[in-house]
Amino acid sequence: MPVHEINEAEQAFFGLLQEDGLPKYAVELAAETVDALGIPSVSPSMLDQLEEQASQLEPPVPDESVEVATFDRADDPPSPDEEASPEPVLPERATHGRLFSDKRANPLQILDVLTMRYKDEWPKWESDTLWWAIRRDFGPVGEVCRNKIGALRVAVSTDIPWLDWDVFEDCGLAWNDIIPVIGTFQPMTPMQTAFAFHILQSIRPDEKLNHEVRAYIGAILDDHGFVYAPEPMFGPVQDLLDRKVWLTGFRSDVAMTWEKVKGMNPEDIDWKPDDPMDIHVLKLAVVQRYLAERAALREKVPGIPANPSTVSPPVP
Repeated sequence: MPVHEINEAEQAFFGLLQEDGLPKYAVELAAETVDALGIPSVSPSMLDQLEEQASQLEPPVPDESVEVATFDRADDPPSPDEEASPEPVLPERATHGRLFSDKRANPLQILDVLTMRYKDEWPKWESDTLWWAIRRDFGPVGEVCRNKIGALRVAVSTDIPWLDWDVFEDCGLAWNDIIPVIGTFQPMTPMQTAFAFHILQSIRPDEKLNHEVRAYIGAILDDHGFVYAPEPMFGPVQDLLDRKVWLTGFRSDVAMTWEKVKGMNPEDIDWKPDDPMDIHVLKLAVVQRYLAERAALREKVPGIPANPSTVSPPVP
């Protein structure tokens, strides 16, 4: 087989590949070439002219009258108003464990503690999850307290206690330290009824009582011989007691007398056991004293807002 001999052209080509490549030269393109290629170009003579003009310019002199503030990379310390308040300590077994085994515990304080610890999620939990969480964080839960929590759960997540008299009765009994028997008529006393109404008002002040619940409260008061029912104490039930028109005058006297003595200590009043006026006013004083005693059992929970009891709006 004949051997191929490399000619000069091939030898020059391979030489270019082995070296740095083809030599490159900067040239000034003709105007028609620049237009044809669409390449913006500046002639070397123009660049030389610009460099010469720039070298003749004097550097700018800074204006000493202008003060330039130095830049401080350190963050400014926050003002006392901007400082974040410390996070409140969550209730726990050491601080509120006894609350869940106390038969006389105030339901609103229980609601405050549950809201502070579990926010607004606890009414939505399954019962097993709720009791497990309370047992883990606060210790044993007594039977009476368990019923109070169940009644609170119904009140903060629904509007049934404002609508059905039997649910109102069962919730009221639980909040008054009595274990209700579901499905059984267990009429409350006027004191217990007033406290149940107070709990509902504290949970949602703007919620209105249904006629069914108002009729239940009115029947309780009428059965115990009440002729006057102050609305802050029992709700809007006076119109149900006014059906006994023959007591209109006496009711007005009782209302007038109560407005005069409701701020006094009942022990400082010389009650007459045979005076109908004293008897009716004393009934109201007993209810007022009961509400005050139940309120005294409620302790403030740190971190709870002014109106914490409304956990969530009622479910239609």
